[in-house]
Amino acid sequence: MTYKILIVDDEQMITELLADHLQDCGYETMEANSAAEAIALLQKTPDLIILDINMPGMNGLELWRSIRDHI
Repeated sequence: MTYKILIVDDEQMITELLADHLQDCGYETMEANSAAEAIALLQKTPDLIILDINMPGMNGLELWRSIRDHI
């Protein structure tokens, strides 16, 4: 079984760097550069979410609370 990891950060370079490394380690990755993108990707049921706290708009803590309330 391949684990799916959702990487959420407003800096695209960071999401790409993490995704490349995690893919090299055998994980399937999904990348989101905003809270809205992350919410849309939740339907793919990631096993783990790596979440940046300091994002514009809905910050990472607000996004985490939103995800937690809908699980």
